[in-house]
Amino acid sequence: INNVNMIKSQAFRNCTELVNVDLTMVNDTIESNAFLDCSKLEFVKLSENLKYVGERAFANTKLLSDFNNSENNYLIVNNYLLATNTIDEDHVNIPNNVTGIASYSLNIGDTLPNCTELVLPMSLKYLSSRALCPNNNSKLQTLCIPSVQEVESSDWLRTTSNQTVILENLELGKDVVAIGSDYLYNAFTYNIYSNNITINKDNNTYKMYNNAIISYNGEVLYRYFNKLQTNN
Repeated sequence: INNVNMIKSQAFRNCTELVNVDLTMVNDTIESNAFLDCSKLEFVKLSENLKYVGERAFANTKLLSDFNNSENNYLIVNNYLLATNTIDEDHVNIPNNVTGIASYSLNIGDTLPNCTELVLPMSLKYLSSRALCPNNNSKLQTLCIPSVQEVESSDWLRTTSNQTVILENLELGKDVVAIGSDYLYNAFTYNIYSNNITINKDNNTYKMYNNAIISYNGEVLYRYFNKLQTNN
């Protein structure tokens, strides 16, 4: 596929004879359900500059079914994390080569049933919408984000039922330059609380002020209220 920057939702749905697809020229987004039910699709090449992959973009393909039946922890295609099999560890480090994380690929409480600490990689550039998706069984306490350049939307960490995510620790590294759009204020004020927030002193984008994360340019206010303050 050439000269296409985005694959729209359901663009190739039910292309049941599709086996191999080269998407190395698609540098922006593969939307939700783009290749849904392409049952024979086994081989996929992705651009190393791909930003976002939507929900169920490759669902019900041979690529996913083969992975789900394998012993591999992660399905990573050209450094993009598309899916995760069950990992029973309490401390989970996403591999350091990952540059992007697809929607719903980290189902915390489901495929990561015992995860209390999740560490994203230094190589990370892009977070798709609901890339980190805790369910009601989530045990997540600590989230470490050393690096991210762009997020698709403010709900990259959002529960499956839109309930509150309560973290003990939220850590942002020096290379975090984007954690949401202007909508982040509303999304996180009501859905994410953290008792402890740490921002690397060398981070030139965000700083703490009155228990809130604000941008250095003062244009956008990101409130990750701590739980004690919010309950008061």
